[in-house]
Amino acid sequence: MIHCGHIMNHERLSLDAVKRVSGPKWEALRPLFFQMADTLLNINSDSLGVLTTIYVKFQTSKSASSPVFGVAWLKTTSQIVLGLALPASIESPLLSPAPKGMSYKGLTKYLTVKPADTIPSELSSWASVAYANVIATQE
Repeated sequence: MIHCGHIMNHERLSLDAVKRVSGPKWEALRPLFFQMADTLLNINSDSLGVLTTIYVKFQTSKSASSPVFGVAWLKTTSQIVLGLALPASIESPLLSPAPKGMSYKGLTKYLTVKPADTIPSELSSWASVAYANVIATQE
């Protein structure tokens, strides 16, 4: 059974990504992942979230070669690590360097979310900045 939860942008989040978090072990993190995915996909109506093995990459458009502005690692059911393409000027105690084994080209700051956490309100502005940052580097 696939749990789509309350994700508003299900048509732009790959079915494989939804399936990845559908098992019972993902119950605690699933709503946080869907909230995170919605926040990133709400930045632009062309953006897309695609599962590639153990992470979901958030692209600026549906084109396979479009730039990636965020990546959510779904390696374990104990945490989600979200990397964003943020400029150095964006600082927060919630953001850290890349955890071991979770670096991705162009991503600079990482947010770790555990089951008891909430998605920080800053995520929407961080996602907007990350999106604009990768678009600017393509021009």
